[in-house]
Amino acid sequence: AYAISLGLVGSEMCIRDRYELTSISARLVSLEEIVTAREGYSDATRFVLSQQGTVNHFGSVADYLELDREHELAVEAALGDWLQYIVVKSERDARVGMELATKNGAGWCGFLITDEIRQDTTNSQFVSPSSLTPFAELIRVEGPAAEAVRWLLRNKWVATSFEAAANAAQTIDDPIVTPDGTVFCGSAIVRGGGRGVGAHGILRAKGEVKELHSRMATEQEAVRRLNEDVTRCTEEAERAEAEFKTLQIEEHVREKELLEAELKLTRCGEEAARLGQRNDVVQVERRKTLEERDALDAKEIEAQSAIARLEDDQRSADDRFMSAQRR
Repeated sequence: AYAISLGLVGSEMCIRDRYELTSISARLVSLEEIVTAREGYSDATRFVLSQQGTVNHFGSVADYLELDREHELAVEAALGDWLQYIVVKSERDARVGMELATKNGAGWCGFLITDEIRQDTTNSQFVSPSSLTPFAELIRVEGPAAEAVRWLLRNKWVATSFEAAANAAQTIDDPIVTPDGTVFCGSAIVRGGGRGVGAHGILRAKGEVKELHSRMATEQEAVRRLNEDVTRCTEEAERAEAEFKTLQIEEHVREKELLEAELKLTRCGEEAARLGQRNDVVQVERRKTLEERDALDAKEIEAQSAIARLEDDQRSADDRFMSAQRR
C-alpha cells in the first residue's frame, strides 16, 4: 500500500512537472522565435542581418554579450540602440549595408567597424570610486569580433544607486547607469523612466531564453528522476500485489484446511457422542448380566444346598433301611 501510495504521489508530481516543462518549452519556443526574428531591432537592422551573402557581417553587438539577469535593464539603458549595431570588418561593408537598407526603404541602421578600432583609445585616466563598476566586469563578451565589442563597452559604468551615479557624474562625462536604468552622461544630461521600446528588451529576451534553457534542463532532470521513482514504485507495487495475491491464495488454502479440520472435529464429536451412548448401553447390559450371574450363583448355591440335604436324607434313609433289614 505504501509503494502504491508513493507511486500515485510520484505520478501526480510527474504530471505536474511535465505540465510545467510543457509550459517552459512553449515559452522557450516563443522567445527563441522572438530572438531569431530579432524583434526589438529596427527593420533596417533585421533586413541587413538577413543578407549575409550580400553584406559580410559578424552579427549584432547584442549577440556578443552575456550577463546576469539583474544587469540587463542597466546595460540595455546604457547601450540603447548600440545593442543592435551590426558588427562588420570594414567601412566598405558598412556602406554596402547602408546602401542596401536605403535601396529597400528599410530605414536606418548602425555599424561597428572592427578595422577602425584603435585600442589605444580605450585607456582612461579616471579612477572609479567603489560605487561604480565598469561594464567590463559585468559583461562577458564572446565571438569573432569580441575585442571590438569590448572597445564599445569602454568607459561605461554601473552605479550602486541614483545618488552614487549623480555624484560620479559631477566628475566624469562617461555614461553612468543605475540598476533601474537611469543613465547619466555628465551632470547635465540624464535619461530614465523604465524600459522603453526598440532595442530595449533584446538582452531581456536573450537572457530569458538562456534562463529557460537552464530551467528546462532542471525540469527535464526532475521529470527523469520522477519517472524513475514512479517506475520503481510501480514495480514495487506490482511485486506487493503479486505477494498479496499469493497470500490471498495461501489464506484460502488455510481457510479450507481449517474448515476441513472443523468438519473432522464435528464428526469426531458426533462419533464420541455415539460411542458414549453405546457405552451407556453396554454398561446397562453389563449390570443386567452381573445381576443375572449373581442370581444364577445364588440358585446354584441353593441347588447345592438342596442336593446336600437330599444326600443327607438319602444316607439317613439308607441307614434306616439297613437297620430295618438287620432286625
